[in-house]
Amino acid sequence: VKGMPLTISEYDHPAPTFYCAEMYPMMNSIAAFQDWDGIYHFNYSPNSELGLINGYFSASAHPLKQVFIPVGAILFRMPTISVGPSVVTMSVPENDIVNELIAFNKKENINAQQTDYIWKKAGWNDAITVLRRSEVEFDGDKLTLSGQIPEPDGSWVSETGEITWDNRDANQSVFTVNAPAAKAAVGYIGGKAIELGNVTIAMDTTYNNWGTVTLTTVDGKSMNESSNVLLVVAGRAENTGMGWNEEMNSIGSEWGTAPTIAEGLPVKITLNEMDKFKLYTLDPAGNQGSEIKIVKKKGAQVLNLGAQHKTIWYLLTRD
Repeated sequence: VKGMPLTISEYDHPAPTFYCAEMYPMMNSIAAFQDWDGIYHFNYSPNSELGLINGYFSASAHPLKQVFIPVGAILFRMPTISVGPSVVTMSVPENDIVNELIAFNKKENINAQQTDYIWKKAGWNDAITVLRRSEVEFDGDKLTLSGQIPEPDGSWVSETGEITWDNRDANQSVFTVNAPAAKAAVGYIGGKAIELGNVTIAMDTTYNNWGTVTLTTVDGKSMNESSNVLLVVAGRAENTGMGWNEEMNSIGSEWGTAPTIAEGLPVKITLNEMDKFKLYTLDPAGNQGSEIKIVKKKGAQVLNLGAQHKTIWYLLTRD
């Protein structure tokens, strides 16, 4: 609502879906672009001592949610993603709100939470959430949208140019972030080389070609200047012996046992024209582990990552 803070409550991509890794990079970068004020991810549920994913929404026991919590905090709380400079405003006469709800829901089934149809009646489309900041006001004399922005035929690209969502093909969809202090590639990135400024993320083909790779600076500086960059490379995760059905879309109540197993994605990351980094593994608690050799190649630094390192997050550091 224009002039008022906005928080999003009880948001989650629940287990056992294989795509939990997309949640924080996508939601938090969009929230930062939209200049929202808070996100409540549902829920923490502190049962991590069990050593396995033990509920649909539990974050404390889910490795793909745990490693992306700091990534989400950096994207949302630090000056990493630029706020959209212009706003699309929907004007709704206050006296018409109830009439609009009744018209859609019928009087006996009125539901104030189902308001998306009002936006669409005004000319809204889903792409605008990525393209422009949006708000609603209640002081107009008729239902209007301040700007009629058609849905693009190609990728949805934010006004700032930092966020791109190519969802034309559900089996090839890729969401990217390309900001000075944050790089991300989310979705069906297997077999593709994704260029994000002076960073290239290239993942080999895998069983379903899906993954999430993020690089976020811990100090808020650009990657060219930062001393510490958190790198996360994540795909699927599941408990040992999960009881999947034939369609692989439900486990019923068969959660399996510890330990939880995370997919080690084969990813090559190339850092072009940057000062020298060192690369270290991180253990489950985020402690620095062993050093991984970075390959130098024609002025670039090449990071070869995969299951052999037995981790899904890393630290890039320089003096």
